[in-house]
Amino acid sequence: MQKNIGLALLSIAITACAGYVNNERATDTVLVCPVTITQGSSETTAKRRFEINYDTHKVTEYIDQGSGWIPEATLELQVADNDKMVFAGGGIRASNFDQHTGAYRQVDGRGEASGTCERTAGTRLNKF
Repeated sequence: MQKNIGLALLSIAITACAGYVNNERATDTVLVCPVTITQGSSETTAKRRFEINYDTHKVTEYIDQGSGWIPEATLELQVADNDKMVFAGGGIRASNFDQHTGAYRQVDGRGEASGTCERTAGTRLNKF
């Protein structure tokens, strides 16, 4: 039993080191959200990706409208509790994520986006 635990910890450490050697940066949470974006009477579908760093309270938002992930905004993590997460900034009044259902809703001056997010394991897309 002790040997299995030791090997598991060693495996985790090697995986973490490999990420740094490859210049990958881990992030605390990655959400991928297929969304419907409504602007006036126009509706489009896209994917949004949120990379949430709890240490810095920063959220990097990306959008994919069929041609790959494009950075869209850097937001502030304003609320993170057992029920919800709320991000805002850069003209976005609030992005709300329900921790229980995965429901997502964002409202800004351009319109409204809604969908259901999925937590994924991931590394940051933008390598610093």
